[in-house]
Amino acid sequence: MDKVTMDILKKDYPELVSEILRESKDKVSLGTMKETIKGYEEGKTTFENLVEKKDEEIIKLTEKVDELKETNKTLESENKDMKVKLDVISVSEKLAEKKVIVTNLISEAKLPDESVTDIFKETLMGVQEKKDGEDTITVEEQMKKLIEDRKSISAAKTVVKGSGAEFIEAKENKKEDKLARKEIEEGVEDFLFEIDGGI
Repeated sequence: MDKVTMDILKKDYPELVSEILRESKDKVSLGTMKETIKGYEEGKTTFENLVEKKDEEIIKLTEKVDELKETNKTLESENKDMKVKLDVISVSEKLAEKKVIVTNLISEAKLPDESVTDIFKETLMGVQEKKDGEDTITVEEQMKKLIEDRKSISAAKTVVKGSGAEFIEAKENKKEDKLARKEIEEGVEDFLFEIDGGI
């Protein structure tokens, strides 16, 4: 028997060759498709695993973002509270500095104790820097002026009329004047009565 070659088969049995080629093509295609599908399924599984991992990462990151937002809110609130406390401390320090200035100026002026009242101290503490045209009058300059005014008032020996011993004496004089006036009025009435004939 002669060796059977593809050329002989094609020539002598063309239908058989076509059938063999078609079947082999179908088998190759089916096998290739099965491998391709298997590859796709493996790829799909890998992709789904990646998506699942990414979903878990996204959930964790979302939770972390929410946690950071809450931390940020807390820090902003604490920051606001700290600013308020800092403001209070700043005001307290400025008031303490001002109080030291008031105490020192009063001490330097050697004001008598009775001239240094709580109201006077409050007045000094309330002094603010002000502008007079282009000039600025400092707090300390204004305080010194007020203290000098108080010092000059304290130095003047003022007496309020009608107070103290003078008040008592004037009161006694008024009583005496009333009695004298009453006696005069009674005397006038008696005199008039006698003139009318003593009815």
